[in-house]
This record gives sequence, structure tokens and C-alpha cells, in this order.
Amino acid sequence: MRSKPITFAELDRALKALGFTVIRVPGSHVAYEHAGSGAVLVLRPHEQEEVIDVTTLAVVRRTLVENGLIDRAKWEDFLQERSLAS
Repeated sequence: MRSKPITFAELDRALKALGFTVIRVPGSHVAYEHAGSGAVLVLRPHEQEEVIDVTTLAVVRRTLVENGLIDRAKWEDFLQERSLAS
């Protein structure tokens, strides 16, 4: 089943629910840092309702999975349901 497009606002909520915080970085990008794992995601600025492209979603998924913050199945569930609830 193909997932619906995800907006920046939805991705932002998901990252914060996983323990990421927004940090200041030089330039125009937005950075999210996960203190427990040291994972950092740097994203270009998006409007809240802007759809996130598949390449960015792949980078986010890889970062989350490789840092043990979420497994692939839970990520796919999130893309379908827009919730990280167990």
C-alpha cells in the first residue's frame, strides 16, 4: 500500500515525539538533534503544509533506523497512520 504524502508539520511533530529538538544552525536550514543518540538531521526550510519529497523521507528514515530510534516497520506504520503510537 502506498502512503499518503507527508507534510513538514507532520514530520516535525514525529521528530519531536521521538525526542528531537530544533537547534540553531548557521544559514537557512532547520536542524533537529537527538541528544540521546547524537543523531542530527538538517533539512531545508519548508512551509508547514509543504509535502516532503521522497529523498528527504529516505534520509530521515535511514537516520532514525541507523540510530536505533525507530524500526522500519514502525516508520512505515507512521507514514500510513501519521502516528508513532504503539
